[in-house]
Amino acid sequence: MGTSWTISADSGRIKNDSNDITLSTMAKAIKDLGSNEQITLTANTIKYLEKEQILTSVGNASIYSAQEYIQADEITAFIKTNTLDIKGSVKGSHDISN
Repeated sequence: MGTSWTISADSGRIKNDSNDITLSTMAKAIKDLGSNEQITLTANTIKYLEKEQILTSVGNASIYSAQEYIQADEITAFIKTNTLDIKGSVKGSHDISN
């Protein structure tokens, strides 16, 4: 499984001194898992911190794939360790039939 994410939004900013990125309005980050599978992270705002290799989604945050859907106030994806931190009003579902 790769570590690259593709990000998009209607608007965004890149900090020149750090290459940190802030996306807003229809912010989305997609991780390709291969075999036509992917994970999609959406939110009002997504911040990418290059040095830490972290994607943080804030406000109406959700992450979903073919097997799961999770909604929360904030979802942080740690790219180096391939882990998530999910905070605030967490709810979702996970399909265990596969």
